[in-house]
Amino acid sequence: MRKRYWLLLPAPVLLLAGYLALPMVAQLVIESWLREQGFQSVNIQFNHPGWTRLSVPSLALQQRSDDYRIELDSGSIQIDYDPLELLLKRRVSEIRIPRLTLNVTSLEPVDAPLDLSDQVDLNALPPALIFQYAPSQRLVVGQITLNYGDRELPPIRVQGNLDLTPELLLSRMRIDIDDNLYPTEPAWLDLQFNRDQWLDLALLHENRSLLKTSGQLNTNTDRWGSNLELQLSLAPLQRWLRPVLSDIPPALRTGQLTVALTADWPALLPLEPLPLAAQLNLRSASHLEAGLTDFTHRDFKIGDLSLDLMADFSLEGGRAELTLQPSSTFRANKVEANPLTAEESTIRLREAFSASALVTGPLLEISPLQVTLSSRRLSAPPLDRVELTPLQLTLTPSAELDRFSYQLAPTGISAVFQGRALPTAEFTASGHWTPTIHTGHGTLRAKQYALDFSADWRLEPASIRADWRFEPIELTSLRPLLAQWLPGWPLELQLTHGQAHLQGILTGPSVDRTRAEARFDIRNAALSWDSFLETDQLNLSGEARMDPDGALTLEGQLEDELIRTGVDLHDLAFDFQLSHSNRGEMELQLSPFAVRLLGGEMRMPSLRFDPLAPKFETRIDFERIELSEILALYQQPGLAGDTPLRGSLPLAVDGTQIRIRKGQVTSISPGWLRYEPDSSIQASARANPGLNLAVSALSNLQIKQLDLDVNYAPDGSLELKSRLQGQNPDWQQGRPIDLTVNIEENLVQLFRSLQLSDRIGESLQQRFNR
Repeated sequence: MRKRYWLLLPAPVLLLAGYLALPMVAQLVIESWLREQGFQSVNIQFNHPGWTRLSVPSLALQQRSDDYRIELDSGSIQIDYDPLELLLKRRVSEIRIPRLTLNVTSLEPVDAPLDLSDQVDLNALPPALIFQYAPSQRLVVGQITLNYGDRELPPIRVQGNLDLTPELLLSRMRIDIDDNLYPTEPAWLDLQFNRDQWLDLALLHENRSLLKTSGQLNTNTDRWGSNLELQLSLAPLQRWLRPVLSDIPPALRTGQLTVALTADWPALLPLEPLPLAAQLNLRSASHLEAGLTDFTHRDFKIGDLSLDLMADFSLEGGRAELTLQPSSTFRANKVEANPLTAEESTIRLREAFSASALVTGPLLEISPLQVTLSSRRLSAPPLDRVELTPLQLTLTPSAELDRFSYQLAPTGISAVFQGRALPTAEFTASGHWTPTIHTGHGTLRAKQYALDFSADWRLEPASIRADWRFEPIELTSLRPLLAQWLPGWPLELQLTHGQAHLQGILTGPSVDRTRAEARFDIRNAALSWDSFLETDQLNLSGEARMDPDGALTLEGQLEDELIRTGVDLHDLAFDFQLSHSNRGEMELQLSPFAVRLLGGEMRMPSLRFDPLAPKFETRIDFERIELSEILALYQQPGLAGDTPLRGSLPLAVDGTQIRIRKGQVTSISPGWLRYEPDSSIQASARANPGLNLAVSALSNLQIKQLDLDVNYAPDGSLELKSRLQGQNPDWQQGRPIDLTVNIEENLVQLFRSLQLSDRIGESLQQRFNR
């Protein structure tokens, strides 16, 4: 009997030995399995299991490849179980890991090429698998630490806890970005995911939400899907991510993105972009509100910029479509785009804009982009201020986006230049743009002055050309504009009729190196200046040219059949050329010309002078001037006569000073002169034998020779010294007469009154009363 007991002795010994060897055997088996999975430096320890608890004092392992290195280190792991549950259902009650550290180091650059030729079977590892194969009724990690390192990014640490049951996954993680250049405060990631695959995810920083998403996932079928609501606080998210953004955009002042997203995709997921896009179905409705301050790009500056955008996006069967909803708005304050500035500018979408394309090809359809542009306190030097009614602009791009046409609806424009308002006008434009050529047509109409301007342009990389023209302009409508803008325009100067035709061209290799040419033609102009000047057949035509360096040349012809100035000027015609250099020097050249006046002709030689500061000397020649015409102008009561005259007047001009010295006028052939004085002169003559003799001699003077010495002073004083030679057949049997008469008159007052006072009689009385 006792021998049988001894036979039973090895069983408990073996059990005891197996129990004692269990930690070592488990360590060897698990380390061997982990090495087979590619882990190196595996180190795991086990304590002897208890009836309801197993402790693992430490766990450390490492995995390394050419692309990355993973290191895992855990403190004491405690596993609680019910023996019957463990034996019958292979389930433990709880696993507690007070501390778990995972270090991941990337050994390749972030932009290293990825192998996208494979497919991923998502059903092999669905999200719900974490609940189906949960190793325990509850898994608790008190502190899990993930350290990520990369050669191009600052170190990132994720630290927090995890609580997993067969029904719910809860986690709260702290994310630190260790960057010396842009130090940041940590952010917190809250995750909640249940067995029904409802997801709640939130990223918080400084008690503010950076990202928040919630929605339903649908898996375990041939196609997976999701229905999510996403909210992004862009400004704080951008500030927090600043260390990891290689090309950071301008800093946002505010920003909020709300997205409602519905999507489904194949469970057997291709990694190549085109096959993935062809099998992905996605619909989203988004609302973006964003603002930034002090945006600068080269010469373009915006003090404050805001965007309010509503967009829908869909991707189905490889066809993508984007729709921007009406009222989407772009607003910019304190805009500086040298040389333009604006206090506020707004772009608002008037109609929905949509574009669609196949992901494997070019755009299929694109709608016109219809926007309203408005600005406030716009400045465009040399203008002081520009005000525009809201611009309604329509852009129609091609499907390839390599060209577009545009149409600008009629827009009111008003401007202020040097403190004075320009005429209010209406502006329209249309055109076509490609990368190599831009053609367009524009009009500008100022109804108040009946001005109608149009232009056609063609811009190429190496050349530009713009042709412009005015519709025929009625000069009568221009008078208020000329009186406002031309300095010193006389209020008495009236334009009664006439038309102006203006057209021109701009050419050059670039906008800043253009040559301007213009053709002007004024026909049948009629004007009057108070009672001093009047004409109704003035014709002026010519061309103007401005070189790229700013030099201006103006040349043309002036013709006029009749100019009335108290002295009628007939058949005036001359050529002129005005040049203005880029150094500010100005010169006017006049061709020789002749004009008929007083029954004869006046001739002027060519002239060359600065019209802003004229200074020159010349000679005016007269031929066959009729004395009767002069006396008719003189309007001396009782004085008449006739004889042809010729003469020459030396003329000196210095600014506004005009002088004639030693001018000579003489008769060409015999003539006559009769003077019948008024009663006062006759009475004086009866009392003065000398005066009576002179008056009698002039009663019927047959002129043999008449000579005039002419002097004119800058103050308008005219001195005429006349010498009369001849005889009066009715006086002293035709005795020869040689008489000198001096006359002084203010020529300015003469032309104002168009008549002379009774200076003939006064001059005779003064001479014979001495």
